[in-house]
Amino acid sequence: EEHSMVGLSFAERADLPGCPPLAARLLQLMARKKTNLCVAADATSQADLLAVADQAGPHVAVLKTHVDLLEDYDSSFPAKLQALAKKHDFIIFEDRKFADIGKTVTRQFARGSFRISEWADLVSAHAVPGPGVISGIREGITASRDVGVLLVAEMSTQGSLACGHYTEATSQLATENQDLVLGYMCQRRITKDPSWQLHFSPGIKLTGASIHRSASAGGEGKISPDEAIRVRGNDIIIVGRGVCSSATCTAGGSHVHDISAEAKSYRDAAWEAYTNRLAMEA
Repeated sequence: EEHSMVGLSFAERADLPGCPPLAARLLQLMARKKTNLCVAADATSQADLLAVADQAGPHVAVLKTHVDLLEDYDSSFPAKLQALAKKHDFIIFEDRKFADIGKTVTRQFARGSFRISEWADLVSAHAVPGPGVISGIREGITASRDVGVLLVAEMSTQGSLACGHYTEATSQLATENQDLVLGYMCQRRITKDPSWQLHFSPGIKLTGASIHRSASAGGEGKISPDEAIRVRGNDIIIVGRGVCSSATCTAGGSHVHDISAEAKSYRDAAWEAYTNRLAMEA
C-alpha cells in the first residue's frame, strides 16, 4: 500500500531514527497542539500579517509568510513575529522559494534587507538549480539556529512543470540532504522513506472535492482537507485565502475575529482527516 507508513502518528514519527531536531519539534508540536494546519499570511503590511498570526496562531502548527510582500517591512518585524510564534507555539515558514546558484542563495537567505536566516524556522526552495541551492542555504545558517528546508516537488497551479521526472529528482535531492530537507510542498505523498519527512499540501478549500472541479482565478486547483490528508497522504494543509481573504484580513477591523473562526474550521477538518487516516491504517 503506497501510503502504509502514514499509519504512524505524528508523535511516533518524531521518535524515528534519523529524524532531524526541527522535524521532530514540528511533529511533536502537531501532536501536542492537535493541528496540522499551516496558514499562509500573505499580507502587505506588518499590522495585517501580525493580526493574522495572532488570530490564527492558536490553531496552526505553521505560519507561512512571504516577507517580500510587506510594503512597510523594517528590522523590528522579525522580533514581533517571533514573539507571536512563542506565544501561540507555531513554526515560522518563510516561503522564499530559493532558486539560484549557491552564493546568491546564501546572500538572499542570510543577508539583504530581510536576513531570513535570523528568524525563519523553515524556508522553501526549488530543486531546479540542483544541489547548489541546498548548499547555499546550508552556508547561510548560523550555528545557533536550527533551520529546515521544504523542496517544491509539485505545485497546485494548473499546467505546473513540477511533475514526473522533476518530482522524482526533487525527492532524490531531499534524500541526499536529509539533515536539512525536512520534506516537500506537494500535491500527494512523494515518499514513504524516510517516514518522518513532512508533506505540505497547498491549494486547499473546505468545499473543494476535486482538483479538477474547483480552480481559483489564479489558476490554482483546490482540493478538500480530506482529499489532501486522508486520500493523498499529505501531512499538513496550507490555507491562505480560505482563512484570510481580503474581507477578513484587516488589522483592527470588525472582521478580524473571523480569521480565528476560519482557521479553527480548517484545523478541525485537517485533524479529522488525519485521525481518519490513522484509523484506516490501524
